[in-house]
Amino acid sequence: MAICMPRRALKTGDEAEAARSRLRNQCRKRIEQERSKKKSLQIERFRVSAAGWWQETVQAEAQNASNLSEEAIGRILREEWEEAKLKYEEDNLKQVGEFDIEQMLALEEEIRTEQSVRHDTSESAGQNPTITIDDVNRMEEDT
Repeated sequence: MAICMPRRALKTGDEAEAARSRLRNQCRKRIEQERSKKKSLQIERFRVSAAGWWQETVQAEAQNASNLSEEAIGRILREEWEEAKLKYEEDNLKQVGEFDIEQMLALEEEIRTEQSVRHDTSESAGQNPTITIDDVNRMEEDT
């Protein structure tokens, strides 16, 4: 259960700016920590998974093709991997199609504007709006 402390009115604009700056920095640090941790975990899981699959594939093929060394099989596997990756990306591009970056940016701006309007409306109605990452980004742009 959270303890609610009464809100103290800020005495000066400088005090509000100092609080805003501290909170902005704390938010940035927390976001960076979370992203870094998530990325590290994903990379490690991928490495373990990929290394295991790679080794299993080479060993299984070495048993089937007794005339080839594991090194030769590894070289062939790398070549086929690159070929398959290019083919997959090509097929995926055909399915998804190319998209217009300008349209994507315009859509993103429209979403931000809509969120801003909702945010302003909730403040004028006396509600306590939830602070989002976009709010933090807007605060950064204001300074």
